[in-house]
Amino acid sequence: MPSRRFTYLWVQDGIPARRFLDERSAPLEERLAALARDEGRAVEALVLDAAHAVFGWALEHDAAWQAPIAGAEFELGVEEFEARQGWRGMTAIFLDSLRLAWGRCAQGASLLPRSALSEEAGMWIWSQREDLESWPDLAGAWNGEALAAGRRSASRAEHGRAAAAELENDETILVHGFSEALARALEEAQRAGKRPRILCGEGLPLLEGRRLARRLAPLELPITLAYDAQIADLVLEADRVWIASEAVGARALVAQAGARRIAREALEHDVPLQVLASSDALLPGGRLELPEWMAHERSLLWVEAPRTVELRTSFLEELPLEDVPGFLTEAGAENAEELFLRALRLERAPLCAPRSEPHAVAALRESAPGTAPEHGVLRPSARAAAHTRHDEDQRTHSTS
Repeated sequence: MPSRRFTYLWVQDGIPARRFLDERSAPLEERLAALARDEGRAVEALVLDAAHAVFGWALEHDAAWQAPIAGAEFELGVEEFEARQGWRGMTAIFLDSLRLAWGRCAQGASLLPRSALSEEAGMWIWSQREDLESWPDLAGAWNGEALAAGRRSASRAEHGRAAAAELENDETILVHGFSEALARALEEAQRAGKRPRILCGEGLPLLEGRRLARRLAPLELPITLAYDAQIADLVLEADRVWIASEAVGARALVAQAGARRIAREALEHDVPLQVLASSDALLPGGRLELPEWMAHERSLLWVEAPRTVELRTSFLEELPLEDVPGFLTEAGAENAEELFLRALRLERAPLCAPRSEPHAVAALRESAPGTAPEHGVLRPSARAAAHTRHDEDQRTHSTS
């Protein structure tokens, strides 16, 4: 479920409808604003909430919402979200899939923008369920096409089981960075009686190491939490090294700062190293970019630093693939070539429209022929009384 409710949606006579919680329809950029600036959230939760936001936003429009306006509003709505979170593979694939879905409408398919965008967003919502075996069309592999059947994101539970299967009993594992799959793998290994011992750094500035330690504490795994400056020196104590990544490009991947030094230490001392990355970490087109905002975010290091102090605030770095012997994905152990052949999308989807200022989008709405001032947004003529809304809900439940 999303972290907050954007709109109250229900179905009556098979037709999606909505009721505004505050008598207004929030634009997409407003719905995504908090998510755009949530640097600490795991990418799976981030995309899930973003999918809920797009789903509700799209369904608040009717058949008068034309594809050019929908595309312009979508690009305006996701601009900040993409600028801050689009470096992650799963986020990039999510946004590309929505653009491809919109493209079906723009190319003349008998599909409304509200239907295309909400249906594709809905597929992403469903894809994070762990009980999809009863729905083969949803649980199967996705071919990458808009609105096609198939699971959009790799199962983190499956990834965790595959990674845990690689471990031997009583291994010491140095882990660098945090991801849902990495945490699940260690939980799965402990439940299987493999009793791994964990070495990890504090993971500044987001304290990802402490986050991992807190999550694993109820399982009573032995964990050594060290300062980040010490973690590379602990490679000699490890039987293997795991590095988490949410963004893999054609020549390098993004990992928490310090990954290059840890990889060099592992190579020098013949300690096996693997990167834990789901197949949806692969960036479409293989283009890797560190987020620009991170280099200017003073709050990550020192908000009131004197002007003579230069702040280097990026806590991510690129790790060349030539320094990565192998990956652990939901399919098990793979090398880079195998992973790319299986899951890499060769191109990015084109933008739905040039990025526009809000006044330009408003002008586009006004110039569109036959468009009402509400530009296709469903608006009630008056808010129904509480007892009337209750009766509506009762009728809906009785017929569903």
